[in-house]
Amino acid sequence: GGTTRDLRALLTRLRAPKTINMHDLCIVGGGGLYSKWFLPLNNKLIKSIKIPLVLYGIGYNRDFGGERLSKTQIRSIVLLNKHARLSSVRDVDTQQFLRNINLENVDVIGDPAIFLETKKVEKTTSCRSRMRIGINIAYHGWKLQSYFTQRVIMAYVKTCKFLIQNWGARIVYLKHTPGEDMVIKALKESLPIHVADYCPAYSLAYRFNRKLPTLPIKIGKCRPYELKHVYSTLDLVIGMHLHSAIFAFGNRVPMINVAYNLKNYSFMKFIHQGDKVVRADRIDSEGLKKMIMCALDNSAEIKREFERLKAKLCKKQENFLKKIQSII
Repeated sequence: GGTTRDLRALLTRLRAPKTINMHDLCIVGGGGLYSKWFLPLNNKLIKSIKIPLVLYGIGYNRDFGGERLSKTQIRSIVLLNKHARLSSVRDVDTQQFLRNINLENVDVIGDPAIFLETKKVEKTTSCRSRMRIGINIAYHGWKLQSYFTQRVIMAYVKTCKFLIQNWGARIVYLKHTPGEDMVIKALKESLPIHVADYCPAYSLAYRFNRKLPTLPIKIGKCRPYELKHVYSTLDLVIGMHLHSAIFAFGNRVPMINVAYNLKNYSFMKFIHQGDKVVRADRIDSEGLKKMIMCALDNSAEIKREFERLKAKLCKKQENFLKKIQSII
């Protein structure tokens, strides 16, 4: 929240500009930077950056039911982009958002996590004769979470039971954030699920480190390389997290996305899967089953399309990296 952000600014205010300007290049990333959670930025700090500044694969986020960005937050985005030598975004909708505030010179390169490497996890290779369905439910504080999480859980339970009974599917829960332990517990009451847990649980040390990030406290690390490998073993993903769709796409795995934020629709449209996304407040098991059947029936075609699109995005990322190299 604001208190944490203010504390971080206080702790880094005196040394951040000097530390940044000691280097040859400053790259700012983060899919959710253009959102109320991070804005407004420290405009004084931005102006103090003397070395080339590059914005890499940034996205625009707004929860359904959430407030639009304020004029102050918009001005902060404009300042950041005008101060940057190069600017790139995750998807076309984010590019259009920037154009609407008169920021034109922006490259669309996709999300960098598409090309994240994988680290093999041996135990995920079992039961490959069975259909493997990956699922997850976002539970990290999205705006309408308290209103619609139970609806999502019920739709998942009914749908997964259908998949288990008709196809003998194995359900793999793809844990992205520590807060999902509550959701996992609720699902386990009704479903036989295997949990791919490569995300550390919240702990006192973790919370203390968030309050005082400069202190040398060692906490458990997330293991995204292993989690992305689990995605590669699946036949279909039904997920809420944006990075669930990104990891699935990166592995050429068909997916259904349950949206709680505009970013979900933006990315699914970006990868030509706009017909396989449903809002969390409108989800029902019958509609979900129809989407699943469509995705599975067209699985081979979807995988080929993902391969072609991924190759195009790889070229765009390579071209943007060449631009970065030219300004150093």
